[in-house]
Amino acid sequence: MTEDDVMLTHLLNCKRVDLYSREIVLTQEQKARLDQMKLRRLNHEPLQYILNEMDFMGRVFKVNNDVLIPRPETEILVELAVLEMRRIEDAQRRISRKKLCILDLGCGSGNISVTLAKELADCHVTAVDKSLKAINIAQENAKKHEGCGNVKFVCEDMINYLAEQRSFSQTFDLIISNPPYVRTNQISRLQKEVQYEPRIALDGGIDGMDYCSQIISLSQELLNEEGLLLMEIGDDQKRSIEEVFKRSNSKRGLSFIKDYRQIDRIVKISP
Repeated sequence: MTEDDVMLTHLLNCKRVDLYSREIVLTQEQKARLDQMKLRRLNHEPLQYILNEMDFMGRVFKVNNDVLIPRPETEILVELAVLEMRRIEDAQRRISRKKLCILDLGCGSGNISVTLAKELADCHVTAVDKSLKAINIAQENAKKHEGCGNVKFVCEDMINYLAEQRSFSQTFDLIISNPPYVRTNQISRLQKEVQYEPRIALDGGIDGMDYCSQIISLSQELLNEEGLLLMEIGDDQKRSIEEVFKRSNSKRGLSFIKDYRQIDRIVKISP
């Protein structure tokens, strides 16, 4: 489906087949809206922001330029999380009725938190983001997808939140994150479409590791005995992650999962 087709189906609230099965006559208002959408796209604004929505793992989420646009790589992250949590969930059912406890760091639009809440029967998800505008979007998405009352949203810097939870001796079955991991000096070189996305969701500092390294260092004390950390990383950060993990003196295991381009994209720290 072309981008023009996508815009038209969104504008007319119809299916693609409807564009070709009958004559389409737009009102003057619809024509004006379509022209405005096309102009925004010519200025390289992402189509997802123009439509104010996107599909993530079969569910439609509201997005705007206050939140990062979820990528296909993040679907790999969440699919893995669902598989791992179902395994732990089954084991816990045999022992107790305890709910899975999940922490989503840098929740953005809430695509990760809401998907996990929908896919897992017994869980409690805490979704953290330092952007209040992002939290507001995430809450809208949770409300849109009914049955997400088990998601709590917290507006706070993810690293500060991790440090606080350590002092409370809080533990989780899963800590999951798609943190900012782009090098600061690379942001201006990214595609024009990416320039529309919030910088705080992209900027990982000089080496791109500001958040990744602290998440690895701080989170391991917060994991239950069978708990794990799953985190998305940048194209060339595998070696840096290995060094941070080695310095942490962790007794857990470190592994990497590749994305669709066969790049090491997901960090997995597990028992």
